[in-house]
Amino acid sequence: HLLGHEGEGSIFALLKAKGWCTSLSAGEGGDSFSAASTFVVRVSLTEAGHSRAREVMAAVFQYLRLVEARGVQEWIFQELAAVSEMRFHFRDKQDPFSYARLVASCLQMYPWQDVLVAAYGVPKVYDAAAISEILDCLTPEQVRVMWASKKFEGKCPLTEPWYSNPYSQEPINPEWINSWNNDPLSEDLFLPLPNEFVPTDFAMRVPKGDASKPCAPRVVRETGLCRLWYKADHLFHTPKAFAYMRIASPEAYRSPEATVMTRLFTRLLIDNLNAFAYGAEIAGLAYSVSNTKHGLSVCVHGYSHKLLNLQAKIVEAIVEFKVDKERFVPVRERVEQEYKNMRYDQPYRRALYNVDMISEHRRWHVEEYEAVVCD
Repeated sequence: HLLGHEGEGSIFALLKAKGWCTSLSAGEGGDSFSAASTFVVRVSLTEAGHSRAREVMAAVFQYLRLVEARGVQEWIFQELAAVSEMRFHFRDKQDPFSYARLVASCLQMYPWQDVLVAAYGVPKVYDAAAISEILDCLTPEQVRVMWASKKFEGKCPLTEPWYSNPYSQEPINPEWINSWNNDPLSEDLFLPLPNEFVPTDFAMRVPKGDASKPCAPRVVRETGLCRLWYKADHLFHTPKAFAYMRIASPEAYRSPEATVMTRLFTRLLIDNLNAFAYGAEIAGLAYSVSNTKHGLSVCVHGYSHKLLNLQAKIVEAIVEFKVDKERFVPVRERVEQEYKNMRYDQPYRRALYNVDMISEHRRWHVEEYEAVVCD
C-alpha cells in the first residue's frame, strides 16, 4: 500500500516529477512458496530513468527507511482495513465456478473460519511487530535487481535455457549499497495523509423498487447552460452511482489540429489529476476524461457518499488548468505513439476504421493527427 502509493509524497510521485518513470507497483511476488515469498517493486523507466537507475532504486530504499523510522501508523492500517472491508461487502457478483475455485485454494492456507475475508485480502488485526519484522528484511543487502532494457543488447554473455534469452549476472556495486543505506532522505518523500475519499455512509437513498418496471430518466434541473438528468437504480440496490458530464464545444473537432489539442488537453488533465485521484481510486471511486467530436466527456462512478467530492475537484481542475511544461513532452510522446500504433491494428479493425472514414460526413484520419502531433 505505501510503496505502491501514487499520491503526493510517494516514490512514484517523486520519480514521475523527475521524468524517470511511467508506472510503479509493489507487492508480494508471484513466485511465493509455503514457507517464504518475495516482495517486488516494479518500476517502468523512461529513457532518462534508465540512465538514473541507481537514483531510482535509492528512492525506494529511502522510502523504506522513512517507513521504518516513522512506523506504519495504526490509522493507516485501519483506513486500509476499512476500504478492504467495504470492497468485501459490496463487491460485484462473481462467477460461481471462479468463486468456488478461489475458496477451495484458500482453504489450503487459511482456517475455514477466516477463509472468506482472507481470500479477498481483508486485514483484521494490526500487528506492529509483524510489520517491523517484514521491514527488517527489505534492505539493500538482500535485494535482487532485475534490470531489463534494449540498451543491454550485445552486452549479455549468458543465455537462459528455456527461451534462449540473453542475460547477465553480476554482484551489485558495493558503492550503490552503501549509498542506499546512507543517502539523506528526500524532502519530497513523506507518508500519505488521511484519504478524504473513503466513504463512511452507505445508506440507500432510493427505495428498492420493481426492477421489471424500469423508470425513465427525468430532467431535474435545466438552465441556459446545462440540463441535468436523473435515473434511479431499482435493480442492483447498492450505494453506488454514476455521474456523466458532457461539455459541448464546437472547437473540439473543428480541424485535425483542434482535435489533437483537445486530446492533449485531456491527457495532460488526467496526468495532473493522478496525485489526488489515486486516493479516490483506493476508496472505490473511478473517473474518466475523454475528448469527443462534440467536446469533453467526464464520467465519475463508485460509492455515492464521496462521489460528488471527486467530481467537483475534476471540474475545478478543468477550470484552473495550466500546462506543466515538464509533463507536456512525455504526454505528447505517448499520444504520438498511440497514433503510430494504429498502423499495427488487426486487419479487421483497420477495415472498420476505413468504413467509418468513408461513411461519416466529417471525419479526420489518424495520419492527419500524427502529422499534427509530430510537428
